[in-house]
Amino acid sequence: MGKWLKRALVVTNDDGLVRDEISSLLKKAGFEVVTTPNGSEALSLCRDGSRPVDLAVIDTAVVKTNPLEISECVQEISPRVLLLADGEPDGVSDFLRSQVGHILPKPFRRAELLGRILEIMDRPLCLSA
Repeated sequence: MGKWLKRALVVTNDDGLVRDEISSLLKKAGFEVVTTPNGSEALSLCRDGSRPVDLAVIDTAVVKTNPLEISECVQEISPRVLLLADGEPDGVSDFLRSQVGHILPKPFRRAELLGRILEIMDRPLCLSA
């Protein structure tokens, strides 16, 4: 058996109730979840190295800097990032979408979030030619 059996997710959201709701949903689905209220704490957790991060779920509203910068930094540690973005899908910049790849527009239903996370986690990290 491997050292870690559950897949670890970092969830970043400044609203404690939303953070707790997302965390509860993901824990029930079998994930190990660590939550943070801001982007800098998410980066610290990802860089900590004590536990590999399989996916970072980041609400773009809590990122005090450019969400692309945060996602790029997180991608150095965890190749999977899901940004939760305000507005409709068309309201998300095409550049951000092309760089991050995984964006879920708010508002969303719990089933949509879980489905998106499971879809991302099932994708291979590297595609062979």
